[in-house]
Amino acid sequence: MIVVLFSLVNLIHARGYGSGGGEGENCRECTPRIEVKFFMIHDINKDAFLSPEEAALIKMSNETFEQADTNRDSKLNKTEFLKIWENLPR
Repeated sequence: MIVVLFSLVNLIHARGYGSGGGEGENCRECTPRIEVKFFMIHDINKDAFLSPEEAALIKMSNETFEQADTNRDSKLNKTEFLKIWENLPR
């Protein structure tokens, strides 16, 4: 129970990778952990991509998926996913 609580606190308060108090000050391209964790959790088959079926589980519309899939390979890599993160329904 305590481990789960600390894990949730880390997930909510983590901001970036690297030194600098965890705020990512030393890296302009640092990816905030919450978005990466979200991607990893919903990548059910752990292939480092979100398939249309995996994206549907997070209520991503087909239209949004197609717009995010910039290289047209019918799956979202982490970079493509992070570009549409702010527009996802929560």
